Amino acid sequence: MSERFYTDVLTRGNSILYRGYDENGDQVKEKVDYNPAYFIPTHKETKYKTLDGVHVEKIRAGSIRDSMDFFKQYKGVGGMEIYGDINYQYQFIGEEFIGDVEYDVDKIKIATIDIETTTEHGFPDTENPLEEINAVTIEVDNKVYSLGVGDFDVVGVRCYPCSSEQELIEQFLDLWEKRFICLAINIAKRNLQRKFITSQ
Repeated sequence: MSERFYTDVLTRGNSILYRGYDENGDQVKEKVDYNPAYFIPTHKETKYKTLDGVHVEKIRAGSIRDSMDFFKQYKGVGGMEIYGDINYQYQFIGEEFIGDVEYDVDKIKIATIDIETTTEHGFPDTENPLEEINAVTIEVDNKVYSLGVGDFDVVGVRCYPCSSEQELIEQFLDLWEKRFICLAINIAKRNLQRKFITSQ
């Protein structure tokens, strides 16, 4: 019997979207209603302490939305200290996967993505994407796929010539959805989607 492990955990609305593998080695995909925890100071002795030794107790304000509202309501209020991580997916991981997580790398599809851009305004800034994406190359399972603006052909590479940045991004997202269910590097996809939304 193998260990459970996660490959992707995201917060969406009041839910945690979780993908991974169960104890039997089967792939799982779940939507979990989640109630995050915060910690507030208490005069009682508890098993929880802050880094400076103050005793705190764990509370749950309800759903993710309820917890966000609770945090906003009491943030900065004198005498009401709130401790805890507002990145709820990390709370979920910490509660569900205690200790070291043993990954079975044979079950994980790992890809390398290289994104190239123009440099008219200097090195690209991912938070404010002014530069145009002109090439994306993906290597997975010893196969290389390359999308680029303009005509090109590379021996041993599956090439996707595109007429514009927008077409390149659309083709990349389409290729990604159809061929790769690679979750560990989902950030690259989100950044490209943000760039696509920003450029429209």
